[in-house]
Amino acid sequence: QSLFHIDREKNSVKYYKGIKAIKPLYESLIADIKPNEEYMVIANADLWIHQDKEFFENFALRRAQLPIRIMKMIEDNDYAREEIQRRGLFNMDIKLLPKDLKVESNMVITPQRTLIHDLQSPNVALVIENDVFIQMHQEHFRLLWSFLK
Repeated sequence: QSLFHIDREKNSVKYYKGIKAIKPLYESLIADIKPNEEYMVIANADLWIHQDKEFFENFALRRAQLPIRIMKMIEDNDYAREEIQRRGLFNMDIKLLPKDLKVESNMVITPQRTLIHDLQSPNVALVIENDVFIQMHQEHFRLLWSFLK
């Protein structure tokens, strides 16, 4: 018996262009997540924060106040090392990706949706709301997480 209920009728893939259209997507992630759920991130934190530094720093502080588990795998760079020092403030577990891996996007996986945000120009995002794909992304994330130190 599965631990997850998979609604195969729930299918939505949406495309967004421009940071003004993308910022509300992040808001929806923290509005819809429930207590004790996992908020999983694979990202280049430096590129992400500099999309709109004031907005995303404020977002990260508000997200940190939620009773959720925030898990981030981020590109190993100077900003990532600073973020590790502040992980308590932002209520998150962080693991660094291998040094030779370059990430130019941000992927957030919650039980409600997967957001894939291309951090290069043009600034675009894809939102997947399909239980089968969300569960697959969660499983892949956990597998990678288990191999990183």
